[in-house]
Amino acid sequence: MATLELKNVNKVFGSGANQVVALDDINFKSVSGELTLILGPSGSGKSTLLTILGGIQTASSGQVLLDEHSLNDLSKTAQEKNRLDKIGFILQRYSLVPFLTVKKQFELVDKVKGHNLSPEVFENLLDELGIQKLLAQYPGELSGGQSQRVAIARALYGDPSIVLADEPTAALDSSRVEVVGQLFQDIAHNYNKAIVTVTHDIRLKKFADHIYELVDGHLQQVK
Repeated sequence: MATLELKNVNKVFGSGANQVVALDDINFKSVSGELTLILGPSGSGKSTLLTILGGIQTASSGQVLLDEHSLNDLSKTAQEKNRLDKIGFILQRYSLVPFLTVKKQFELVDKVKGHNLSPEVFENLLDELGIQKLLAQYPGELSGGQSQRVAIARALYGDPSIVLADEPTAALDSSRVEVVGQLFQDIAHNYNKAIVTVTHDIRLKKFADHIYELVDGHLQQVK
Protein backbone atom coordinates (compact mmCIF):
# COMPACT_ATOMS: atom_id res chain seq x y z
CA MET A 1 0.00 0.00 0.00
CA ALA A 2 1.52 3.31 -1.09
CA THR A 3 1.60 6.02 1.54
CA LEU A 4 2.67 9.63 1.43
CA GLU A 5 3.07 11.40 4.75
CA LEU A 6 4.18 14.73 6.16
CA LYS A 7 5.30 15.03 9.78
CA ASN A 8 5.63 18.48 11.35
CA VAL A 9 6.61 20.05 8.06
CA ASN A 10 7.45 23.73 7.88
CA LYS A 11 8.39 25.81 4.86
CA VAL A 12 9.86 29.26 5.29
CA PHE A 13 10.91 31.67 2.55
CA GLY A 14 13.26 34.60 3.15
CA SER A 15 14.73 35.70 6.45
CA GLY A 16 14.50 38.46 9.03
CA ALA A 17 11.89 41.09 8.25
CA ASN A 18 11.28 39.45 4.86
CA GLN A 19 10.56 35.99 6.27
CA VAL A 20 7.33 34.34 5.13
CA VAL A 21 5.99 31.15 6.70
CA ALA A 22 4.30 29.32 3.82
CA LEU A 23 3.58 26.09 5.75
CA ASP A 24 3.32 25.88 9.52
CA ASP A 25 3.73 22.50 11.29
CA ILE A 26 1.89 20.45 8.66
CA ASN A 27 0.85 16.85 9.38
CA PHE A 28 -0.79 14.91 6.57
CA LYS A 29 -1.19 11.37 5.25
CA SER A 30 -2.55 9.89 2.03
CA VAL A 31 -2.83 6.16 1.31
CA SER A 32 -3.67 3.92 -1.61
CA GLY A 33 -7.31 3.66 -2.56
CA GLU A 34 -8.27 7.16 -1.41
CA LEU A 35 -8.90 10.53 -3.04
CA THR A 36 -7.88 13.41 -0.78
CA LEU A 37 -8.70 17.06 -1.40
CA ILE A 38 -6.75 19.95 0.06
CA LEU A 39 -8.94 23.03 -0.28
CA GLY A 40 -7.73 26.57 0.09
CA PRO A 41 -7.82 30.04 -1.46
CA SER A 42 -5.09 31.44 -3.69
CA GLY A 43 -1.94 32.18 -1.72
CA SER A 44 -2.74 29.71 1.04
CA GLY A 45 0.30 27.52 0.32
CA LYS A 46 -1.41 24.75 -1.69
CA SER A 47 1.12 24.59 -4.51
CA THR A 48 4.03 24.76 -2.08
CA LEU A 49 2.54 21.86 -0.13
CA LEU A 50 2.07 19.80 -3.29
CA THR A 51 5.63 20.32 -4.51
CA ILE A 52 6.97 19.28 -1.10
CA LEU A 53 4.79 16.15 -1.19
CA GLY A 54 6.27 15.36 -4.60
CA GLY A 55 9.85 16.01 -3.58
CA ILE A 56 10.25 18.94 -5.99
CA GLN A 57 10.83 21.37 -3.12
CA THR A 58 12.40 20.51 0.21
CA ALA A 59 10.83 21.42 3.54
CA SER A 60 12.61 23.84 5.86
CA SER A 61 12.04 21.30 8.65
CA GLY A 62 10.04 18.15 9.31
CA GLN A 63 9.81 14.83 7.46
CA VAL A 64 8.41 13.76 4.11
CA LEU A 65 7.81 9.99 4.05
CA LEU A 66 7.09 7.89 0.97
CA ASP A 67 6.17 4.30 1.81
CA GLU A 68 7.50 5.00 5.32
CA HIS A 69 10.94 5.99 4.00
CA SER A 70 12.17 9.55 4.52
CA LEU A 71 12.87 11.39 1.26
CA ASN A 72 15.51 13.35 3.15
CA ASP A 73 17.58 10.16 3.49
CA LEU A 74 17.62 9.43 -0.25
CA SER A 75 20.23 10.56 -2.73
CA LYS A 76 19.17 13.00 -5.45
CA THR A 77 19.25 10.15 -7.98
CA ALA A 78 17.03 7.98 -5.78
CA GLN A 79 14.59 10.85 -5.27
CA GLU A 80 14.33 11.37 -9.02
CA LYS A 81 13.73 7.64 -9.57
CA ASN A 82 10.98 7.69 -6.93
CA ARG A 83 9.25 10.57 -8.70
CA LEU A 84 9.51 8.82 -12.05
CA ASP A 85 8.31 5.41 -10.85
CA LYS A 86 5.81 6.26 -8.13
CA ILE A 87 4.44 9.79 -8.56
CA GLY A 88 2.38 11.36 -11.32
CA PHE A 89 2.05 15.15 -11.46
CA ILE A 90 -0.81 17.20 -12.87
CA LEU A 91 0.33 20.82 -12.78
CA GLN A 92 -1.53 24.07 -13.44
CA ARG A 93 0.59 24.93 -16.47
CA TYR A 94 0.05 21.50 -18.04
CA SER A 95 3.81 21.04 -18.84
CA LEU A 96 3.06 19.64 -22.29
CA VAL A 97 5.97 19.61 -24.75
CA PRO A 98 4.98 22.27 -27.33
CA PHE A 99 6.60 20.63 -30.38
CA LEU A 100 5.08 17.16 -29.80
CA THR A 101 1.60 16.07 -30.80
CA VAL A 102 -0.69 14.73 -28.10
CA LYS A 103 0.07 11.17 -29.20
CA LYS A 104 3.81 11.78 -28.98
CA GLN A 105 3.44 13.19 -25.44
CA PHE A 106 2.57 9.64 -24.39
CA GLU A 107 5.26 8.06 -26.57
CA LEU A 108 7.77 10.25 -24.74
CA VAL A 109 6.66 8.70 -21.46
CA ASP A 110 7.26 5.25 -23.01
CA LYS A 111 10.87 6.24 -23.72
CA VAL A 112 11.66 7.22 -20.14
CA LYS A 113 9.50 4.75 -18.22
CA GLY A 114 8.78 1.14 -19.08
CA HIS A 115 5.74 0.22 -17.02
CA ASN A 116 2.76 2.24 -18.25
CA LEU A 117 -0.96 1.69 -18.76
CA SER A 118 -2.04 -1.21 -20.96
CA PRO A 119 -3.42 -0.22 -24.40
CA GLU A 120 -6.95 -1.19 -23.34
CA VAL A 121 -6.92 0.86 -20.14
CA PHE A 122 -5.29 3.77 -22.00
CA GLU A 123 -8.00 3.76 -24.66
CA ASN A 124 -10.67 3.84 -21.96
CA LEU A 125 -8.90 6.78 -20.30
CA LEU A 126 -8.79 8.73 -23.57
CA ASP A 127 -12.50 8.10 -24.11
CA GLU A 128 -13.46 9.11 -20.57
CA LEU A 129 -11.56 12.38 -20.88
CA GLY A 130 -12.85 13.06 -24.39
CA ILE A 131 -9.42 13.49 -25.99
CA GLN A 132 -9.35 10.54 -28.41
CA LYS A 133 -9.76 12.91 -31.38
CA LEU A 134 -6.97 15.22 -30.23
CA LEU A 135 -4.05 12.81 -30.67
CA ALA A 136 -2.75 14.42 -33.88
CA GLN A 137 -2.90 17.98 -32.54
CA TYR A 138 -0.16 20.07 -30.97
CA PRO A 139 -0.53 21.77 -27.55
CA GLY A 140 -0.76 25.19 -29.23
CA GLU A 141 -3.88 24.01 -31.06
CA LEU A 142 -5.69 22.97 -27.87
CA SER A 143 -7.99 24.99 -25.64
CA GLY A 144 -7.14 25.38 -21.96
CA GLY A 145 -9.64 22.68 -21.03
CA GLN A 146 -8.31 20.28 -23.65
CA SER A 147 -4.73 20.88 -22.52
CA GLN A 148 -5.73 20.18 -18.94
CA ARG A 149 -7.40 16.89 -19.89
CA VAL A 150 -4.34 15.81 -21.90
CA ALA A 151 -2.10 16.65 -18.92
CA ILE A 152 -4.33 14.54 -16.66
CA ALA A 153 -4.14 11.60 -19.07
CA ARG A 154 -0.37 11.90 -19.40
CA ALA A 155 0.12 11.85 -15.63
CA LEU A 156 -2.08 8.79 -15.27
CA TYR A 157 -0.48 7.04 -18.26
CA GLY A 158 2.68 6.30 -16.28
CA ASP A 159 0.59 4.18 -13.88
CA PRO A 160 1.95 5.90 -10.73
CA SER A 161 0.96 4.70 -7.28
CA ILE A 162 0.50 8.32 -6.18
CA VAL A 163 -1.01 11.18 -8.21
CA LEU A 164 -0.54 14.81 -7.16
CA ALA A 165 -2.84 17.28 -8.90
CA ASP A 166 -2.62 21.09 -8.71
CA GLU A 167 -5.97 22.70 -9.60
CA PRO A 168 -6.81 19.99 -12.19
CA THR A 169 -10.28 21.40 -12.92
CA ALA A 170 -9.39 25.10 -13.09
CA ALA A 171 -10.05 25.35 -16.84
CA LEU A 172 -12.98 22.93 -17.02
CA ASP A 173 -16.71 23.51 -17.22
CA SER A 174 -19.06 21.81 -14.77
CA SER A 175 -19.73 18.77 -16.95
CA ARG A 176 -15.99 18.05 -17.31
CA VAL A 177 -15.46 18.66 -13.59
CA GLU A 178 -17.96 15.87 -12.95
CA VAL A 179 -16.07 13.60 -15.35
CA VAL A 180 -12.66 14.36 -13.80
CA GLY A 181 -13.94 14.11 -10.22
CA GLN A 182 -15.55 10.75 -10.91
CA LEU A 183 -12.47 9.59 -12.82
CA PHE A 184 -10.16 10.46 -9.92
CA GLN A 185 -12.46 8.71 -7.47
CA ASP A 186 -12.69 5.61 -9.68
CA ILE A 187 -8.94 5.45 -10.23
CA ALA A 188 -8.25 5.79 -6.51
CA HIS A 189 -10.80 3.14 -5.54
CA ASN A 190 -10.60 0.69 -8.44
CA TYR A 191 -6.86 0.88 -9.17
CA ASN A 192 -5.72 1.39 -5.56
CA LYS A 193 -4.01 4.74 -6.15
CA ALA A 194 -3.38 7.52 -3.64
CA ILE A 195 -4.63 10.73 -5.26
CA VAL A 196 -4.04 14.13 -3.66
CA THR A 197 -5.63 17.19 -5.24
CA VAL A 198 -5.02 20.76 -4.13
CA THR A 199 -7.78 23.05 -5.32
CA HIS A 200 -10.19 25.84 -4.55
CA ASP A 201 -12.90 24.04 -6.58
CA ILE A 202 -15.56 22.94 -4.09
CA ARG A 203 -17.35 21.06 -6.89
CA LEU A 204 -14.90 18.21 -6.23
CA LYS A 205 -15.84 17.76 -2.58
CA LYS A 206 -18.47 15.09 -3.19
CA PHE A 207 -15.88 12.78 -4.79
CA ALA A 208 -13.35 12.93 -1.94
CA ASP A 209 -12.70 10.36 0.76
CA HIS A 210 -10.91 12.96 2.88
CA ILE A 211 -10.90 16.75 2.83
CA TYR A 212 -8.38 19.13 4.35
CA GLU A 213 -8.47 22.92 4.46
CA LEU A 214 -5.29 24.96 4.13
CA VAL A 215 -5.51 28.58 5.25
CA ASP A 216 -2.51 30.85 5.81
CA GLY A 217 -0.17 27.87 5.95
CA HIS A 218 -2.23 25.94 8.53
CA LEU A 219 -3.75 22.57 7.56
CA GLN A 220 -6.84 21.10 9.19
CA GLN A 221 -8.76 17.92 8.33
CA VAL A 222 -12.49 18.54 7.93
CA LYS A 223 -13.59 15.14 6.59
